Amino acid sequence: MRTHSMKRSLVVAGLALALPFGLTACGGGKPSKEDVKEGMVSMLNESGFDAESMEAAGISQDALDDYYNCVVEDLYDNVSDDTLKALADGDASAPMSAEDSPKFNEAAQACISNLGF
Repeated sequence: MRTHSMKRSLVVAGLALALPFGLTACGGGKPSKEDVKEGMVSMLNESGFDAESMEAAGISQDALDDYYNCVVEDLYDNVSDDTLKALADGDASAPMSAEDSPKFNEAAQACISNLGF
């Protein structure tokens, strides 16, 4: 049981760390919340945090969807359109602005905590 809990804790930490810490993309307008969520899912899948591995760590697809929705809701009106566009594009290699980086980290950590991960 403790191993499962430890494994889950490591996976949850990975959720926050696997997403980019910095994104600066070219303009193009604000993407939809759904596009931002889909980009986040894509980035995490590419980082090995797909639904199957999350399920194996005890995190259901519903809980994972709640996490994505929470992060997007927290970020959507609080970070630049460029950051949202980079997230929507699934561009994990794009640097994030100094203003947006702490907002992203706070949102990810708050959602992890609020969802009881």
